[in-house]
Amino acid sequence: LKPDPPEKYSGHANVREFVTFMEDASDYVREGGVERKYRVRKVSRYLTGGAKEWYISRVQDRVKEWSLRQFFTALYNHCFPVTFRSEQREKLSRAYQGNQSVRQHAMRLEELFNSIGISEPKDRALKLWESLNTDIQQGLWNKDLAPETASYDEI
Repeated sequence: LKPDPPEKYSGHANVREFVTFMEDASDYVREGGVERKYRVRKVSRYLTGGAKEWYISRVQDRVKEWSLRQFFTALYNHCFPVTFRSEQREKLSRAYQGNQSVRQHAMRLEELFNSIGISEPKDRALKLWESLNTDIQQGLWNKDLAPETASYDEI
């Protein structure tokens, strides 16, 4: 099977678009068997707009020196405002279930976790528990689950 190329990325400061591009582009070059030193160049073909301009001015001349991880980190830093992570952390600290279903709320939290870089399962599980409505928390307690020990999937 030939790997699917990623959708083009313009540099728009949208976490979902960026993460999707990063994951799809990584899969594309890995599954395609592209040598490490050529991966960033291959991925650059799927950049447009401000992201492409940044690549041309900052990366192109030394492209073989860049790892994919370094490239995505630098691209993120270019595309997203310096205050983006702190703004996302603030949103996360204020995130509560409210009228959302548990599934909708969990999806919103996942987006915030990804935008901040929170990957520890226990940190994610604890925030999910603490941000759920009290009646749902009580139901979890009734099932002998506790916020410090329950996994994200159990919650």
